[in-house]
This record gives sequence, structure tokens and C-alpha cells, in this order.
Amino acid sequence: MANPRQWNRLCRYSPLALALGASIFVPSLSHADEPAAAPAPDAPVTHDLAMEGLDKIGLGDAFKANNMKLYGWAEAGYTYNHASPTDRVNRLRTFDTRSNDILLNQLTLNLEKTLKEGKDFDFSGKIELLYGSDGRVIHSANLGDNINGDADELIDGTQVEFDPVQFYGLVRLPVGNGLTVKFGKYVTTLGSEVIDAPGNLFYSHSFLFGYAIPFTHTGVQLDYAINDKIGVYYGVTFGYDQFGDINDTLTQMAGMSYKLNEKTTILFNAITGPEREDENTDYRTVFDTVVNYTITDSIIFSVNGDFGNESGTNVEGAAGNNWMGVASYLTFKIIPDTLNVNLRAEYMRDETASRLGITGDMMELTAGLDIHPCKKFQNLRVRPEVRYDRAFGDSPFDTGMIPGGSDREQFTAGLDVIVTF
Repeated sequence: MANPRQWNRLCRYSPLALALGASIFVPSLSHADEPAAAPAPDAPVTHDLAMEGLDKIGLGDAFKANNMKLYGWAEAGYTYNHASPTDRVNRLRTFDTRSNDILLNQLTLNLEKTLKEGKDFDFSGKIELLYGSDGRVIHSANLGDNINGDADELIDGTQVEFDPVQFYGLVRLPVGNGLTVKFGKYVTTLGSEVIDAPGNLFYSHSFLFGYAIPFTHTGVQLDYAINDKIGVYYGVTFGYDQFGDINDTLTQMAGMSYKLNEKTTILFNAITGPEREDENTDYRTVFDTVVNYTITDSIIFSVNGDFGNESGTNVEGAAGNNWMGVASYLTFKIIPDTLNVNLRAEYMRDETASRLGITGDMMELTAGLDIHPCKKFQNLRVRPEVRYDRAFGDSPFDTGMIPGGSDREQFTAGLDVIVTF
């Protein structure tokens, strides 16, 4: 666990140390918003089931009056692996690690208070709790590790784990256009994909998401919108998926978003700091870029590129302790609010097996559908996909643990179902 010295050192970087509970639960004196106009008879409908439940017990108006919302989702998935691995592990996958088996990936509950419009002083916050097999992957060190199982269960994917994904406060200070201070545990700004299942195009995740970047941070982050096109941030954290620091040096993050035009947005992120226990001089540094481009109203393109380096981890004879990769995404909206076709192509190179666990190049091709089968119940979403993984170097697939596999190819077909509430 983080000791008092570590927490005190982190708090010196924070201009405010407000309680998260106060950020979320202090009531506002504003009145509830007027009811929205009824949707057109043929319009798609998404039900806020959790909020509707609060309305039934008389709490809905209080939540709305204070810009608060309760919501969540459930996700379950199945992945068929043509090789039927003896240990039933899909190699180099992030959340869809279990082959030929049904997983409860995510059952989440979110309590969120949003900031009001404007640049005046305000406060808010968010708590996100997750239960499921994905929890074992994203769980931060020093935050009750391996709560529900042993190491073998963590590897084979059968464990369902509770994880507090996020719990942070937000304070907006009336500085210029409004300076926002985030403090607590929150998801990373890096990458094109996210932990939350509804925020992704596919059930499976890219190698970049799983291995090139962190999942979450615990620390303090400052966000500032320079104008309506450019936003910047700077943060100081305990590092990669750490609830308490494991050395004496904090990790720093910085980035910016740039709205080039109505069709194109560019995101830049950088993170650097030592990430190994009791090691303060070997820095891990990653530069991350995401470009989102709306080609037409029905075609959207995105590309994510990463370059990383960590000093002090060279493998003898290797070219260098670098990793790099690029993942591109293409979405075709075939039937509005009903059917999208998604494609992903990705390449990643790990020069010293420091991230993937194997040396050499990896590529993957994924094609999938994003289906909302019920127009009047957009909460239901089904995402079938097919995926082909190819290794150029080691043979990590089929049998045995990495890198003792027997095949350089892996073919899977997966499907998940998401219900939001």
C-alpha cells in the first residue's frame, strides 16, 4: 500500500486536496432542468434504466437537480479459437483471454456528477466500479491485489474480480477559460481504445491497448482549454496502474488535443517516469498520437500510433529496448442506429520482449459488426467479429505459455453482448 510519505509527496503537486465525497454529494441550489421534448415516433430510443429506477423511488429529481447520474452496463462475450488451445488461453489478448468459453467481462456501476457549463468555479466527480473477468487485467497494484483468486486463475481468465476503475474529483477554477483539476484514480488519456466496453468498436482489443500503454493512473491532472480548438493537460501520477508508488520518483504526463477542422481531431500524449520497483533512473517513456477523421457522415477513419522506450532493460543482442506500433480503424455506418461495419488493421514491434513477452513483429486484422437489433431499445448491442493474429519471429500461439507456443498464427471468432442501464 502507499505509505504516508508517498501520498504526501504526491499531494505537494496538487493545488487542492478536496474530499471526493464532497465533490460528488454536496447538493446544488439550482432547479431541475425542464423535461426534454418527446422523441419522434420513429426515432431510436435509449433508456436510462438506472435513472428511471431512481425516479420510481423518488430520488430522480434530486439527482438531476445536482447534475448527477447513475448508470452502467453489463457485457458478456465468447471467443472461439480454431486451434482449441489445451489451456484454453487466447495468446496476447487483453480481455478476451479465454478460448471456447463464456466470460462475464464487465458489470459496472457509475455514479457521476458533471460540471456545469461555463468557466466559473464548480466541482464534480465520478466513481466507477467494475465486477467481471476484465477486472483482473486492469487492477492497480497496491489496491488489494488478487482479491478473488490465485495467480493461475489470473492467467487462465476464469477469475472474476472486483475493481474500482475510477474514483476521482474535479474542481474547475475560474482561471482564464477555466482550469480543471482532476485528482484521484482515473483512466489513461493514451490510446484510441478504452476500458469501458461501450466505448469501443470491437469485443477484442488491439495489442497497443493491451501492451503499449497503461490502463489507469492515480494522481493529479490539470486540464485547460486554450480556445475552442486547442486543449492541453499536465499530470503527475504514481505511474502505470499503480495506486501507490513503487519507487521514489513520480511519473509525469502531458498532452494536447487539436481540432484541425470540423472533420479532423488530433490528440498528442506523452508519459515518462520509472516504472519498476525501487528503480528511480530507468525511465519508461511513451509518445502516443491519435487522429480521428470523419470522411463522410457514414464513414469514419481513425489511426493510433505509439512509440515507447524503457532504459535499463536491454536484452543482450537485441536492437534496443523499444516498442512501437500503429492501429487503424474504419467504420461504415450501413443502417443508421442499427448496423455498422468496423475494420481494424494493426502492427506492433517489441524489440526486447519487454511488453509483449515475445521478440519480433506482430500484426492483426479484425472485422466486425456493431448491431443494435432493437430500435426502440438501443441499450442492447451485439458485436460479432473475426480476427487473425500473425507473429513474425517467436511462435506464441496454440499451446504452452508465452513464448513456448507452437504456431505463429491465431484465428478466432468472437461475440459479445452489451446491455446499458
